[in-house]
Amino acid sequence: MIVKEIKYAYSDLEITPEVITDINSRTECNPTYTNEYGQTTLPLFTAPMDSVVDDKNHHMFSSNQIIPIIHRNVDYDVRIEHTMDGLWCAYSIDEFEDIFCNEDSCIYTLDTDKPVKGLMDCANGHMLRVLEVARKAKETAHKKNMKLEIMAGNIANPKTIEHYCKAGIDYVRCTIGRGSCCLTSPQTGCGYGSASLIDETYHCRENFFRTIESPDTDKLYVNSLKVANPYLTKTKIIADGGIKNFSDAIIAMACGADYVMIGGMFAAFFESCAEFITGEHKNDERPGIISNIEKNWELTGNKLYNIIFKSNAYKPIEEYKELCKKYKELEMPLLPNMSTSYMLPDPVVKINIYDNELKENEELKRWMIKNVQLVKSAHGMSTKEAQLGKLKPGEKVDMSKLKTSEGKTIYSEVTHTVSQWSKNFYGYFKSIMSYTNSRKLSEFIGNVQLTVKSPGTMNTVNK
Repeated sequence: MIVKEIKYAYSDLEITPEVITDINSRTECNPTYTNEYGQTTLPLFTAPMDSVVDDKNHHMFSSNQIIPIIHRNVDYDVRIEHTMDGLWCAYSIDEFEDIFCNEDSCIYTLDTDKPVKGLMDCANGHMLRVLEVARKAKETAHKKNMKLEIMAGNIANPKTIEHYCKAGIDYVRCTIGRGSCCLTSPQTGCGYGSASLIDETYHCRENFFRTIESPDTDKLYVNSLKVANPYLTKTKIIADGGIKNFSDAIIAMACGADYVMIGGMFAAFFESCAEFITGEHKNDERPGIISNIEKNWELTGNKLYNIIFKSNAYKPIEEYKELCKKYKELEMPLLPNMSTSYMLPDPVVKINIYDNELKENEELKRWMIKNVQLVKSAHGMSTKEAQLGKLKPGEKVDMSKLKTSEGKTIYSEVTHTVSQWSKNFYGYFKSIMSYTNSRKLSEFIGNVQLTVKSPGTMNTVNK
């Protein structure tokens, strides 16, 4: 059967301002959530990719109000430790069942009133097993007097939301194969227009609960529904995949997403756990180029980067010398054939910087983005690179037994730090909220008017 109704992507839509707004300044608008413990976050999750967040850099995202999820290639015991510390971690279905459906699990030895959080990370969120494991986990947590928050997915059918609500799943990831590092949709033909999926999933959920809460609904039906589904939850919707810019994220929430999950774009952040790679961009006149030097990496865990400048880079070199004076830990080491000068006969200048110096120093990071050609490599979690990432050092693998890849590797120029991007997102979101007369997220999500853009409008807007 062919459904002839057109489904839309985020880029097909634009938000219509309210006729009149009584908001006098965007400072009146608040695009954040505050939980029961007073913690404030933007409506953003990191994708559980090994090119975005791991057990070493998650604080760089959370300190900028982006909720990190540690990917499932991180050591199993390390993930459990972070889960017990209150962080989101990704687990396979088997791992999730072993941890959260087992009354003897160390998770249930915690003495805390804060919720424990776990992502059941699988490619096909339509599997019955996902719902069965979620129900069992909720039941186990209830017996152990523990609050458990479950995230699952991915789904690409709006009607699936009702089953997630009945299973007690707190968050659902929506869209399949739409991410920049994912090939599922183009290779299998499976999918659903992202904006339409979020919009229709939102309305399916709202209609379901509106029916339950309606005084006209048969009480016997409502009671039997709640008895059959004791962990009935108003599942929060996460727009996951295909978010290429600020506008996509904002339109996803206008369509009804409670949160947005971002992978490829976050992998290009300076602080992501994606690798810096050597590379030059065409038409880029910046003189710097970075290369990796894995000197003592296994011993120190602190990777050394080598930045190479040509002699026409005198101004950046002088700026770096000033940074060295300001921050004692930075040094520009003299190289062979160098006396008191920073210029070599070639002429070339080299600067060595350790990873920890890069990640923690905002001024240095911004100087690097401005003056050095920075490129990062990211890949989807179904790629062979990610599958190999699960292996322990020295462990051999039969390449013929790896799963068919439904992901790809991308190369992105680093243009932002986490701090820069999150502040920009915060500002842009406050701006659109003021246009739509929305002072808080609940007034904005799913409650604004969107219109379909004509090809001519697209050419005008996307300059």
